[in-house]
Amino acid sequence: MTSKRLGAWLAIASSTFLIGSMLSACGSDSSDAGLGGSGGSGNTDGGGATGGTGGAAGQAGMGGQGGADQTCGNGKVEGTEKCDDGNLDSGDGCENTCDFTCSAGDTKCDDGNPCNGDESCGGDHKCVAGTPLSDGTSCGTDSFCVNGNCVPATCGDGQTQSGEECDDGDTDDTNGCTTACKFSCLSTDPTRDCTATGDECAGSNKCDDTAHTCTGGTPKADNDPCNGGAGYCASGVCTTAQCGNSKTEPGEDCDDGNTDDTDGCTQQCKFTCTAGTQCSDGNTCTQDVCSNAHVCSNPADTSKNGQACTGGSGAGTCQNGSCVPASCGDGNVTGSEQCDKGNQNGVPGSGCTSGCTYECNGNTDCTDNNPCTGTETCATVTGGKTCKAGTPLAKGAVCQANPRSICDANGGQCKLSICGDTIVDTGGGEQCEPPNTATCDANCKTIAAAVCGNGTLETGEQCDDGNTKNLDGCDSKCKYEVVHRLHQASIMGGTGPSFCSHTKNQLGNVALTNTALGQLNPQLQSGIDDGSTNVLIQSLNLDDLTGTSDSSMQLGIMTGILDPAKGTWPATGNPIDWWFKVDQSTVDANLLPTGIMTNGSIAAKLLTAGPSDVFLTLLLGGSPAVLQMRNAKVRGNITGTPNKPAPPPTNLASGLVVFPEVWADGSNQGLCGDITVDSLSKIPIPEALTTGVGACSNNCSGSHSYTYCGQGNPVGPNCNSLLDALVGGCRAFLCITAINATQPDVPSGSAVKSLSVQGSLHKVPLADTNGNLDAYSSYIRFRARRAHATGVN
Repeated sequence: MTSKRLGAWLAIASSTFLIGSMLSACGSDSSDAGLGGSGGSGNTDGGGATGGTGGAAGQAGMGGQGGADQTCGNGKVEGTEKCDDGNLDSGDGCENTCDFTCSAGDTKCDDGNPCNGDESCGGDHKCVAGTPLSDGTSCGTDSFCVNGNCVPATCGDGQTQSGEECDDGDTDDTNGCTTACKFSCLSTDPTRDCTATGDECAGSNKCDDTAHTCTGGTPKADNDPCNGGAGYCASGVCTTAQCGNSKTEPGEDCDDGNTDDTDGCTQQCKFTCTAGTQCSDGNTCTQDVCSNAHVCSNPADTSKNGQACTGGSGAGTCQNGSCVPASCGDGNVTGSEQCDKGNQNGVPGSGCTSGCTYECNGNTDCTDNNPCTGTETCATVTGGKTCKAGTPLAKGAVCQANPRSICDANGGQCKLSICGDTIVDTGGGEQCEPPNTATCDANCKTIAAAVCGNGTLETGEQCDDGNTKNLDGCDSKCKYEVVHRLHQASIMGGTGPSFCSHTKNQLGNVALTNTALGQLNPQLQSGIDDGSTNVLIQSLNLDDLTGTSDSSMQLGIMTGILDPAKGTWPATGNPIDWWFKVDQSTVDANLLPTGIMTNGSIAAKLLTAGPSDVFLTLLLGGSPAVLQMRNAKVRGNITGTPNKPAPPPTNLASGLVVFPEVWADGSNQGLCGDITVDSLSKIPIPEALTTGVGACSNNCSGSHSYTYCGQGNPVGPNCNSLLDALVGGCRAFLCITAINATQPDVPSGSAVKSLSVQGSLHKVPLADTNGNLDAYSSYIRFRARRAHATGVN
C-alpha cells in the first residue's frame, strides 16, 4: 500500500469518528423523545455509503453512518475492487487496479508468439506459460521456431531446412557444415573429398561421412605392398625390397646374404626346397628329403632293401641305398628265377628253394607214397609253391585193400592187418585184441564172459557144478574149495615158539604136567582118529592151488562131522579127500566160515596166518570142547605133491591140482593162541580126573576133588569144569601132580582177574568166569590133510 492511499484511508476514518461523536453529544431526551433510527450500513461494493433510516416518530433518531471511500492496495477488497492483495504489483493475479490479472477464458495471457507455447490463466488468476515448440517447428509461412521465437527461414538460423544439407548456425566451414549450409566434406563428391597427405604407407586423409570432417587415415601395416607392388610399407614408408641384404623382405622366402643355392636359400632369395619331391637324386634306393631348414638330402631307404631297382649297370636290388646287380637270394624274381624270398629261400615250407625254384610244381612232386598220411598237394603260397600235407587217416583205417592193410597210428604207417597187432580190425573179421587173454582167443575172437553156475566150465573158472552154493566142493565163484582136516594134534608142553603172540604157554607148560598131557593128548588124537573130532581149515581167496606162493589169503576155521552118505569111516588111516558135513554154527548164511584167520600168505610153501580170534572144537577128556582162542597164529609147511582131488567136484578144470597136506609140527611151527577163561569154564572136567587112581584128591596140598558131569553133559552147578581143575590144582594117587594150580597169564584188559575155587564142589564162581576173556597162553602142533565139504549139518 502506498503512503498516499494510507493517508486517504486515515483521513476518512478520522472524519467518521468525529461525526459520530458529534451526533452523540447532541443527546437524546429520554423523557420526551424516542430513540433515533440506526445509521445506514456502509456499502462496501460502491464508492460511498448510504445514510441510515430515520428514527421512530416522537423522538429524533441518530442519523445512519454513511459509506467510506475504497482504497486499492490496502489488502481489503472494497467497493468495486475485485481483489486487493495488499500491493500494487502487476501480473501477480491482482493488478494495481485491484482487478484480476486474468480470468479463465479470457485472452489476457496470450502474448501472440506460438513458439513459446500457449499461455493460460490459472486458478489464482495468474498467467501460466505454455510449453515452447521445438526449434524448427513451423510457426507461420516460411517461419520457424528458433529458441522460442518465430523467425523467418534462412541459412545460418541453425535449422536445416529444405534445400540445405546442414545448418549449424555458425561461420566455421571446417566443422562439418559451411556457411553455405553444405557439408564440409563428402567422400562421394570428389570436389569435396579430403586430399592425400603424401606417402601412401602413411595413410591418406579421409572424410568422416557422419561428422563430415576430414581426419588422418590409418597407416598401412608393415610389409603391405605399395608403389603398385614394387615396394612394401615399413613404418609408414614405402620401401623397395633388396635380395642379398641378409634381411627377409616381402616377396622373399629367405635372404641369407650369399649366392649358395644349396644351403636352403638360393641367390634369388627362394627356398632351396619345400618338399622331398624337389630333392630327387634319381636313385630309387634312397629317400628324397627336404629338411625343416629347406636343405635337400638323400639318405639310404632301408625299407627298400631287396626291392628291384635300376642302376647304372642295369636291373638290381636295393641294398642300403645302392642299387646292386640282381642275384638269387636278393628277394627279387629276375631272369630265370621262379621265386626269390631272400633269406627265406631254402626254408622248408617257404615255397622257394635256395636255388630260387619252387619247392614243387605239381602234386606228384609231393606224394610220400604212404596213404596213411593223406593225399599231399602242391599249394601256392606267397612268393612260391610248397607241398601241403593231406588229411591223415585214423589209426586202424584201411590203407590198402589187398593184401588188407591198416594204419598203425593216426597218420602212421600202412601195415598188414594181423591178429596180435593191438588194433581191432573189425572189417578184417577181428573182434578183440590182444589174443590169448581171458576175453580174447588166439584168433582175435571175443570169448564170452564166464557164467558161474551154468554147469559149463568156462574161461577163468576152476570148476562149475551147476550152482553157486558154497561147501559143495565148488564155491559160489566157481573156485575149487580147498579144505583140510586136522588129522594129528597135540597140546604142547614147554614154552611156545617165537612166532607166537605170547610164548609162555601157561596152559601146556605151567598148568598141565606131563602126566596130564599124557592123558589129554591120547584122548584128543583118539577123537580125531575115530572121526568124532573134526577141525576143518578152509583156504579162502587162494589163487595158487599148488600152495607154492600166494601173497594174500585167509584161513577159515570150521567144525564138521563125517558125511554119513559117503560110507563108513575107515578104522585107521585118516584118509585124504574124505567128506564132511560142516557144523552150521561155524558158518554164516552164505556158508562161509565165521572164524577167520586174516593176514594169511604162502611164501616158498611156508604158510602163515593171524593173529586173529577163532574157535576150535576139540575132544578133551572124552568130551567135545569149544575153545575160544585169542591172538591165534598159524605157521606150517605145505607138503606133498599137488594132485587132482579124488573124487573131483563136477566139471573140475583140466589139469587142476591141489596141495594135499599142511604140516605144522616142526620147529617154530604150529598153532598158538590164548584160550579164554570163559571157554575153559564151559568144558567139562575129564572123567579120568574124577574117578579111579587118576582122580584129583582133597588129601593132597594144592589139590581138590572134582565131580564129573556125565557123558555128553554140559558143565552145571553140580559138576566141575576144566577151569576149576586149572585154578584149584589136581594131585592124584600118591599126590602125583597132574595139574598145577594156575592163574591166567594174558589179560583182556589192563590186568588179569585173580580166580579161586569155592564151596564144597571147588568151583570158580560163575560171576568170575562168565564173559571173562582173560586167557591161558597155549601152543598146539598139528597136521592137516585135504578133505571135501559136502554141505552143513
